[in-house]
Amino acid sequence: MPLSKRLRKTQEQIAYQEGSSRSSAILTRLIDDVAAPLDESSLQCQRLLEGTGGKLSQEQRKIVEALAGSAVNVARRIREYIDLAHLEIGDLVVQPKALNLDDAIQQAARQYKAAARGKGLGLVVEPSVKVLPTVLADPVRLGQILSHLLANAVRFTERGQVTISTELYDRSIAVHIVDTGNGIPAAQLPKLLEDFHQVAGGQARDRQGSGLGLTLARRLVIRMGGDLWASSTVGAGSKFSFTVPRSPEAAGQVRSVTA
Repeated sequence: MPLSKRLRKTQEQIAYQEGSSRSSAILTRLIDDVAAPLDESSLQCQRLLEGTGGKLSQEQRKIVEALAGSAVNVARRIREYIDLAHLEIGDLVVQPKALNLDDAIQQAARQYKAAARGKGLGLVVEPSVKVLPTVLADPVRLGQILSHLLANAVRFTERGQVTISTELYDRSIAVHIVDTGNGIPAAQLPKLLEDFHQVAGGQARDRQGSGLGLTLARRLVIRMGGDLWASSTVGAGSKFSFTVPRSPEAAGQVRSVTA
């Protein structure tokens, strides 16, 4: 390749990298300026529902539950699209560390209790049979995964309940989220886990809230060393499961991963 072309190509690569860096900074700022305040609004709504400031009337409770649900869902969708942009840029970072899985599940469940109660649904976290060992996961990404799966379960369930349980494997821990919704036809189930490039073009299932976020959740699970799968029976509900690696004994084995 002539020197002039090599220099031009190098300049283009530098410009792309600088542009990607600026884009990444803008996206990170968007989370701080928009999504984080929405999270805080949801938490404050939850405090009101729990009795802080006095007992709410039935009408007030419905309004606060609606506000809490909207804040959680908008913040989640913002993060999904931001993560999509990071994946396109190639700088999505996953930073695993040892953490308590039970705590992460309880925190995610608290976010959606109001939305579930507003629909007359139960949201049950089944206690673990054994004390769970710590897992190796990025706490922010793990929260996103749980948030998306719970949001879908609550959204697509009209009666009954959503149940969260865990299962201990030799090298990982599985999280199961089961709903009593209408279920998903067998032919459609594999499509929900297709790569995001195939669902980001405005297909119906993404507009219904079950496309982009689920694909991102699976990609995040895989980046943390686990897997995500689903099963469903039409008329009986769906079950979405994912695994998280158990943390190694040596803290020095923890590493950051960039997609």
